[in-house]
Amino acid sequence: LMTPNDLEFLIPLCLEEFGNGNSNKSGGFPWTLNPKKIAAWWEQFCFEKLISFTLRLKMKTNQQLLQQQQLLVNSSEINDPAMLVLSERRPSKGKQGSNTAALEHGERVVGMVELSLQPPNFNRNPPAIPLPLKMKETLALQTELGTLQGWITNLLIDPARRGLKYSKILMTATEGIAKGWGCQFIFLHADADIRSGKIPQRLYESLGYQVVTGHDKEEYAWAGTGLDHFSSIRMVDGAALLCYSKRLVTEAE
Repeated sequence: LMTPNDLEFLIPLCLEEFGNGNSNKSGGFPWTLNPKKIAAWWEQFCFEKLISFTLRLKMKTNQQLLQQQQLLVNSSEINDPAMLVLSERRPSKGKQGSNTAALEHGERVVGMVELSLQPPNFNRNPPAIPLPLKMKETLALQTELGTLQGWITNLLIDPARRGLKYSKILMTATEGIAKGWGCQFIFLHADADIRSGKIPQRLYESLGYQVVTGHDKEEYAWAGTGLDHFSSIRMVDGAALLCYSKRLVTEAE
């Protein structure tokens, strides 16, 4: 689970993925900054603080639930949201000048993922601020499934450590937790672009996820079956996304 020490690595990772990748490490106002760049600096400053606040809030919520219930991550009880961090253990050389050549083991955060219980609304993203469980259960009654289901967000891998199947490790972990929570399905959104979204789309499909088909399929019937993909694209918060789902529990179970 995510700890306060992980934020040092995760905040820049989130900025790299969702922002411009630059962190306002100085913390104060840059008085020597070109006046034309102040607006961009302020926007980045506020965005970084928002990421830090939401990560800390979700982490605190998760840790409080675990402390109250005194449960492990793989428990059948609900610890919502579950903020998972993947660390890579690697050997590092001892301090320079040391008489020994012994290796010391260090850990490097290489990825994160968030799993939460959400009403299965395919046309909306889970809110950045966690909602009370009872409120989400009420909202879920208005959906087709009628119950809360697992929802994956913020699957991020350090760009320097991609291609090592770390995404699959995190995805497998979230599926196990969601199944332990009693979820029948697990959902996520992915970039619908055939170029920028190509890699995540292949990842999810290789793990057995299927695109949730749109309700307006007839609108594209004139284009033939080759363009069925477009009927599944959803505009969510101004972005073109695909909703993927995977059944965790078979009817026999």
